[in-house]
Amino acid sequence: MQDTNDTHTHTHTLDRFIYESTNPSQRDLDAMQQTMDTGEIPVNTNPPDSPDIPEEARKGDCYEAAFRFMGTVIQEGATDDMPQHVIDSMRLVHAEVMGQGRLDGVKFGHAYVVATLPHGLDFAYDYSNGQSISIPLGMYEKIGDIDRINNRHTYTYEEACKQMLRHMHYGPWDLETSTGL
Repeated sequence: MQDTNDTHTHTHTLDRFIYESTNPSQRDLDAMQQTMDTGEIPVNTNPPDSPDIPEEARKGDCYEAAFRFMGTVIQEGATDDMPQHVIDSMRLVHAEVMGQGRLDGVKFGHAYVVATLPHGLDFAYDYSNGQSISIPLGMYEKIGDIDRINNRHTYTYEEACKQMLRHMHYGPWDLETSTGL
């Protein structure tokens, strides 16, 4: 029997996912608008060692966060707000990205989830390091220079589970970055 607190937590996570998928934060909207207006990518103004960022958020948990987020949504199953075709479209991505802020110009591995929403728009979801980012995939890939770098591996949930069991960690599994980070 599942603890009712677990059920509430999973439902809350799914509700937050659905809300954020269709209602980006003002900060996300401002960053998108800035990029569209200027062609410049907004820079993260909080460096990784900033006192404003909690200690647990500095450890880099993107591979685990992406895997767990995808698993939670898939295991919750379809709802009126989360149709099965959106869940079926979910993919875990391990990609080489270009850093921002203190990591400006440094390439490193990163993980996030992509899904196609009911209106056909692909979205990226990044819950690493305590973040809650859900923005159109094209914008996300532009910010991380992912298309230009062109080094990514995509997994269905089943493929990701097999990789995790084979390697006994959340990733990266196949991604080899130019810097080794």
